[in-house]
Amino acid sequence: MYTAYINFENSEVHGENDVAKAFEIMRYFDINRKPCRALKYNKAMLGQNKETLNKERNLFVKNVPKSQSEIDVHNLYKAYGDILSLKVSKNEDHSSRGYGFVCYANAEEAEKALAQMKGNTECTAVKF
Repeated sequence: MYTAYINFENSEVHGENDVAKAFEIMRYFDINRKPCRALKYNKAMLGQNKETLNKERNLFVKNVPKSQSEIDVHNLYKAYGDILSLKVSKNEDHSSRGYGFVCYANAEEAEKALAQMKGNTECTAVKF
């Protein structure tokens, strides 16, 4: 999966609601049948920054059905809080490996998702 980070320099001109709507529309898309995602620019989420590995906000998701896309998993996990990043791991042919990762805005949201999803047989949440 390819990732694009997007930054609206004049978000006050466009309005926060318009910016939020744009990110939701552009969150998951394909380019030449290759899955892509767009994330709101956040310096702490770039590269090997140790903050991105904050274990209180991140969940490992196992038993993801091969037929489910990032959108499906996102729709399942968004009920528990603001998702900063979500990725379903893919093989070279872009098929699912059956697991993924969810990063929430805060630890409380991650804990809520963990409590609700840890016993599921599909898309099971596990501490990262």
